[in-house]
Amino acid sequence: MPAFDDIPLEILKVGPNGPAEGRPTLVFAHGAFAGAWIWLGGFLQHFADKGYPCVAFGFRGHAHGDPETPPNGIGLDQYVQDLKEVVAAIDGPVVVVAHSMGGLVAQMALGHVAPRALCLLAPAPIEGMAWSNTQLAFADPHLWLAALQTALEPHSATPDMTRRAMLSEDAPQAMVDAIFGRLRAEPTLALSQAHMPQAAASAQALGIPTLVIRGTRDKLIPDDACVRTALYHGARYERLPEIAHGLMVDTHWQRCAEAIEQWLGDVAVSA
Repeated sequence: MPAFDDIPLEILKVGPNGPAEGRPTLVFAHGAFAGAWIWLGGFLQHFADKGYPCVAFGFRGHAHGDPETPPNGIGLDQYVQDLKEVVAAIDGPVVVVAHSMGGLVAQMALGHVAPRALCLLAPAPIEGMAWSNTQLAFADPHLWLAALQTALEPHSATPDMTRRAMLSEDAPQAMVDAIFGRLRAEPTLALSQAHMPQAAASAQALGIPTLVIRGTRDKLIPDDACVRTALYHGARYERLPEIAHGLMVDTHWQRCAEAIEQWLGDVAVSA
């Protein structure tokens, strides 16, 4: 199977815009259908202004200018290699902040990368998404069918589905349209693997402080999945009210950023 190693990664660097002495570099890994762009503005600017060097990267096939549909043979193992490559290129301590399927990749990478700390935002669980999707099918059949159709036929996605899957009902339509316009297809192999159990070391066993965050409006990653993820990694688990799955872009994204900032201070992450 081809490794698609010739596909370059998109890497965005922001900050620090304040005193950075002792600050680790924050590495941001996106979820399915997104890219490095999803961290721009809000999260990257917030943490850069707090003195953190910030690096957001897109998994291979997700860069601006790449074909709209990445090669279907790209899988989670390639994404793990992407994260390893980005972290290895950074001097000094790193904290990985990963969302959804990116959170699954970050868990799979434990033992291969050694972040000073790990923050998982609505992470896809290492048990796979099959049970979570079964719960979604019963809780919101319309969204489940729309998500399934989008996975099979990416061009069938709509702004309304983007709102229901990622954002709160009060999200401005302009925000919904802007996000929808930048979403892209996800390789079939990566999506399939995300539904299957994956091997991952325990962050607690490796001595890596971990935070798991979920918004109470999240329709894609159920609370019980995040509880199991937090227990497996010995992580702190925080539930944030009035935020949906897109924790870094939803209307109250600042609450998530502030929770991460507080946790970084609590675990005294520094160089």
